[in-house]
Amino acid sequence: MMLDPKLWSAHSKDCLVHRFWEGEAPQHGLLRHKGQRWFVDYDLKSEGDEESLFQLTSHVIQEGNYLSITERDGDMHTFRIVSVKPLAA
Repeated sequence: MMLDPKLWSAHSKDCLVHRFWEGEAPQHGLLRHKGQRWFVDYDLKSEGDEESLFQLTSHVIQEGNYLSITERDGDMHTFRIVSVKPLAA
């Protein structure tokens, strides 16, 4: 599955992201899109907390694949996708 900006726009509040990092509390955010950039926003009330998703415009989103995320401090990490759930009608 590839991300569709038009479909995302119609359902942006439903595009949840859950991040689990060893030694830290889970983080919950929303998938966001601006121009050609996709990112995760963990705090909708403030700017600058976003984490950019590397080349998500051409990346296939499916279980077992990987995503690279650039954190707020500039460090890039790669994560394995453990689940993808379609939007419920």
